[in-house]
Amino acid sequence: MNAARTLGLGLVAGLVTVALMLAGALEPVELGALNGLFGLRGPRAPAARIVIVSIDESDFDEFDTPWPFPRALHAKLLDAISAGRPVAIGLDIIFSEPSPRGPADDAALARAVARAGNVVLAAAITRVVEAGWSKTDPTLPVPALRRAAAGVGTVTLTVDRDRTLRRVPLRSALGAETLPSFDAEVYRLARQAGRPAAALPPGPEVLVNFLGGPKTFPRVPYHSVVRGAVPPETFRDALVLVGGT
Repeated sequence: MNAARTLGLGLVAGLVTVALMLAGALEPVELGALNGLFGLRGPRAPAARIVIVSIDESDFDEFDTPWPFPRALHAKLLDAISAGRPVAIGLDIIFSEPSPRGPADDAALARAVARAGNVVLAAAITRVVEAGWSKTDPTLPVPALRRAAAGVGTVTLTVDRDRTLRRVPLRSALGAETLPSFDAEVYRLARQAGRPAAALPPGPEVLVNFLGGPKTFPRVPYHSVVRGAVPPETFRDALVLVGGT
């Protein structure tokens, strides 16, 4: 059997595996098979410019302050990113309580979010189960930030048995209401800005299309953006995601 025939059969088998996985027929075998398919395909270029502003230990050292950072610092970050005219900014930090530094700190961030006009803030939903009953408990941004944001989306994720994230929910139920996911809200802003993108599927979740390794998307340090060391053009026409790495 020649190499082309072998590869062709492998791809057909892979497609069948994915079809069975989507139908719920496989569980233990499907994970390794899907990993193998991505390995066969190799890396792909992203369909849109995505820039990650990473928060890590170097930022704590740079600012000599513990978490949570002052919200006025996040405001300065948003202003620096917005100067580059990005398509959307996803701020993957949950501001569910008033700032411990006082109302002025919240107000500074709310003004920056409103100035940008394209910021998605993070929320979470926790399911509480006790004595035979359950309820969903939302963790939303404080009202001033929620009003200023272009969107609010949930960041609740579920990993597979091998601790790998392969599925991203598009929405979460909150009683009789439905909240969009953080990813879906960023995607919505991109479509509103006229970026070519297919409509999201009607189902509750999508499979992650792994484009490559950890360095697939450019990363810039949080403190470098705040200090003005990152040119605004870095964010031009990009989807900018801010969060811990």
